[in-house]
Amino acid sequence: MRWREETEIGEDFEEIFEIGSLQARDWLTRFRSRLELLSQCGLHL
Repeated sequence: MRWREETEIGEDFEEIFEIGSLQARDWLTRFRSRLELLSQCGLHL
């Protein structure tokens, strides 16, 4: 019984990790596009 609960928790963690990595990827692409806009405006970081 205990082993089954641990595997369910592991599956939940995998789902959370997938969602988190998707959000991080979205954030990175948005951040990159903002940097490109800034460089086009003449602001170089």
